Amino acid sequence: MVNRIIGFDYLRILCIFAVVAIHSFDTNSALNDFKNRYLGFAVPCFLMISFFLAAVRLSSGPVDPIGYWMARLRRFLPAYLVWTFIYLLVRALKGAQISLSLEAIAGYILFGGAAGHLYYVPLLLAYTILTLIGFQVRTKKIQIVIFTILFAASVLAGFAFPLSRLPGSNAYQAFISYVVYFSPYVSLGVLLFFLTQRTDVAKSLSGPKKQSIFFIFVSFVVIFLLLPADGQFKRIVEILLYSSLLLSFYYWPYGLSRHVERLSKISFGIYLSHHLFVEGAQVLELKWDIDISSAMVTFGNFLVGVLMAVSSSFLFTKFRLTRFLNGG
Repeated sequence: MVNRIIGFDYLRILCIFAVVAIHSFDTNSALNDFKNRYLGFAVPCFLMISFFLAAVRLSSGPVDPIGYWMARLRRFLPAYLVWTFIYLLVRALKGAQISLSLEAIAGYILFGGAAGHLYYVPLLLAYTILTLIGFQVRTKKIQIVIFTILFAASVLAGFAFPLSRLPGSNAYQAFISYVVYFSPYVSLGVLLFFLTQRTDVAKSLSGPKKQSIFFIFVSFVVIFLLLPADGQFKRIVEILLYSSLLLSFYYWPYGLSRHVERLSKISFGIYLSHHLFVEGAQVLELKWDIDISSAMVTFGNFLVGVLMAVSSSFLFTKFRLTRFLNGG
């Protein structure tokens, strides 16, 4: 396998734009319906990529599990805490009541309770612990069995307790709901790595373009098979459309890969910051009596979120603020 699979960069960019749309489109009924139907792949795809790459690292040789987890903590925690403080400050400036009880503070820090999207960071760290435990078994066959069992169990748990039926009255309960809902994709990322290690598969995936085609298509197949669907034929059409879209950009003759790689490297910063710009635009529009429920204004907020988050994340790298605002 090559060190960097450019198909992952394309997937990350598509996913991060989908995340911004998810947090922008809820003010317009038509766009809200669109994001509920078609954009649910974003976080599952992020998790599959992250834990595929984690499996690459953990299988490459002896790894100190505590050292590995601490390295991830050092990478994500500073930016997570900074943005937790920023979003709490914004809530205070908007006049929202901020509880200072021990339970509320624990929810802000441990479970991403300061803003609706920050749950992803503690979720990532929790899944990292689970993955490290699975890789403590040194025999690959047993590792495959462990992650297959985890995948099957988490899929069954997801069907038995869908996200809409799980409790979410506070940050802790919401976090547990997300842990149950997104668990299958962690195991899928690891199992996909094991699949690529088969000799016959590895030979057929020689070269970055074949690897990209494989990961782009397989990612959407497994994610959309697990997401709720109105009909299987509709789901097949979605898989083909998304895969074709990504591959068309991948084979675009004007050298997009370099720019996509740069965007991919700041995708975590875009994830952390975009909510601030989307919500800020909505607050200003309400203050200026602009109808935020219109499709044009709602889509405009999406563009504002993308442009401002991308610009600020690039700016943070220039001033060496990446660790504290972009992560990494």
